[in-house]
Amino acid sequence: MKVREAVPLVKILRNDTVQAKPYTLVAIEYEVPKGAYWAYGFSKCSPRDDWNSDLGVTIARNRAVFAAAADIADSSSGACPREE
Repeated sequence: MKVREAVPLVKILRNDTVQAKPYTLVAIEYEVPKGAYWAYGFSKCSPRDDWNSDLGVTIARNRAVFAAAADIADSSSGACPREE
């Protein structure tokens, strides 16, 4: 039985953050076998809450990762071919 080495299908190349109170925007560049793509995440602090920079970045980054995952899962995007 041959054992194959696990190769990651997605590689995060860059993670950029822009903040202007109360807004946070995170852009991630990721690479899949067919090329490199960008995904974005956005968050806004509620006027009733205290400003928390770290929380805003975490929320926006998670939304960007979710957007990237949705793009990869969407076969029409061509970002990541499905093996049969």
